Amino acid sequence: MSRLTREQKTANKAAQKIRDRAYAARRRLYRAACDAAEKAAEQSIFAKNRDSAVEAMEQEWQNRNAACEAIESEIQALKEKLDRTKAQFSTAFEPKRQSRNDAQKAFQEHRAALLAEVEASFPDMLNCWSVSAWDIPAEVRAEMDAAAKGTVTA
Repeated sequence: MSRLTREQKTANKAAQKIRDRAYAARRRLYRAACDAAEKAAEQSIFAKNRDSAVEAMEQEWQNRNAACEAIESEIQALKEKLDRTKAQFSTAFEPKRQSRNDAQKAFQEHRAALLAEVEASFPDMLNCWSVSAWDIPAEVRAEMDAAAKGTVTA
């Protein structure tokens, strides 16, 4: 087993520093781009449509629940009124439910497309959670090799 000289060890450390800094910078760019895509998705018309559909659906559920509670607290003679009210609300739910589902699906598709663009811009960051798993770009590898040969100082 050969031992590394002090100069070789220093050069290797310099190469690792270059790699680590390049990875950290690339990872920050990737996270910033992902965050920007998420923010863009949340500020899109798809998000507004989703929020409006969810709010309308929640309001409809609140309206129904309030009406049902009031009716159920009355005596048995009001059972017929309760059944009519439930029937009335159930017909109002379906279009709102479908609208909510469509808006949610459109939002998810939009968000997925934005994130796919980010991932296409950062193919080296996909499923890469540490510098040791990073597929080091050629320009960074060249700097590392130069540092390992002792021609560049970090």
